[in-house]
Amino acid sequence: MKLIWSGSFTSSRLQRAAALAAALMLALCGCVSSHAQSRRPAARAAFAQASATPARRAATVQQSAQNGLPAAAFTTADGQQVQLYVEIADTEPARELGLMNRPSMPDDQGMAFLWSTEVTESFWMKDTLIPLSIAFIDANGTIVDIQEMQAETLDAHTPAAPYQVAIEANATWYARNGLQAGDSVDLSQVFAASSLFNPQASPTPDPGQ
Repeated sequence: MKLIWSGSFTSSRLQRAAALAAALMLALCGCVSSHAQSRRPAARAAFAQASATPARRAATVQQSAQNGLPAAAFTTADGQQVQLYVEIADTEPARELGLMNRPSMPDDQGMAFLWSTEVTESFWMKDTLIPLSIAFIDANGTIVDIQEMQAETLDAHTPAAPYQVAIEANATWYARNGLQAGDSVDLSQVFAASSLFNPQASPTPDPGQ
């Protein structure tokens, strides 16, 4: 509680009376004040958490997304390197599930679909809630095609050439980072994290289990 006084008192008697009244008021309200103070640290912490800016919250999510995920290192035509941290989908059940039913994904995260040989499989966006970009990469680590895919559509997205790895990212991620067909990708971390290419890697969990 905060008491606000207005005006001035020149008489000592009035000043003493005012002081006495103030002391009495503080004594009566003492328990309320102490209770409010005891809750202030928790209230400040709750307010700080609730009032965090969206950018700060997003940065926290992106950092957590990187933990434990391998990076696909893309190199643009002018030599700039951009990393995308990817989940691994290297089994048929994992490839069929992909990123379906997810409401969002950090901008520096994606999913890598791997096969043991080059394929010509098509992708669609059934039950996929977020728009995506997909890069098709051949066995030499070269991007052969990049396509934009709209959420919850059934259009077939077939690459211009056979590929061995497909990497999905948030919509326009490749364009925003200056990447295009013909650019190269270092997939060494991705292959090392896949039991399809590295028997010592942890097998990709079966989505049905």
